[in-house]
Amino acid sequence: MTQGGAMRSLSLRQRLFVELYLGNRGNATNAAREAGYKHPEHNSHRLMENDVVRREINRRVEQHAMPREEVLIRLTAIARGDMGDYIRITKTGFTLALRRARRVGKTHVIRRLKKDKHGYSIELLDPLRALELLGRYYGLWNRHERALRRQFLGIIKRKIDGKELPFTLADLVAAAEERAVQRRQERAHGTDGGDGGDHGGGTDCPAARTAADNRSGCQ
Repeated sequence: MTQGGAMRSLSLRQRLFVELYLGNRGNATNAAREAGYKHPEHNSHRLMENDVVRREINRRVEQHAMPREEVLIRLTAIARGDMGDYIRITKTGFTLALRRARRVGKTHVIRRLKKDKHGYSIELLDPLRALELLGRYYGLWNRHERALRRQFLGIIKRKIDGKELPFTLADLVAAAEERAVQRRQERAHGTDGGDGGDHGGGTDCPAARTAADNRSGCQ
C-alpha cells in the first residue's frame, strides 16, 4: 500500500491518534484519550492491533529515525568538541560565536547556555562520555577488559602457586598496580622481561584444590 493510500484508509480520528501517539513518546492510552476515544485503554490496544494504523506508525518512525551513520557522526562531533568553535577571541577577552557554530552545524554539541550578571556562559556536552560510547561501539574497551582479566588471572595463579593465601580483591588491585609500574620501568630501561604469568589463562585444578584446602584448613 502506498503512503497516500495508507493515509486515505485511515479515518480522521485514527490519523489524529497516530499524530498524538508519535507526539506522546509512544503512549497509546494518552494518544487515544486526547484523540477523543471513549475507553482509551481498551481502544488504544485495538488501534495498535489495527494493521493500517500500525503500518502508518512504523512508516513515520522509519521516516524520522536517525540512521546509525548519523549517530556515529554526532557522537564523534561531541567527542571532538572544542570550545574554540563557539567563541571569538578579542583583545579584552572573548565573545560568543554562535552564528558561526550554527553555520557549520555544531550547535547540537552545546549542552547549556546561560546568562547571568557576568555575561554569558556556555557548556558543551561531555566529550568523555561520547568517547566511552564510541569505544564500546568499536569494541575498544572489550579488548582492554580482556587484557585486565588475563592480568588478574595471572596474579591469582602466581599467588596460588606461591601459597600466598588468603588474598583479597584489594591485594589483587595493589599487585596489578605494582606490576604495571614495574613493567613501565622495564620498558623505560629496555629490560622488559616479558613475564609470562600475565598472559596465563586460569588456574589448573590441583592448584585450585590446594587453595581451597588451605582456606578451609584441610590437610
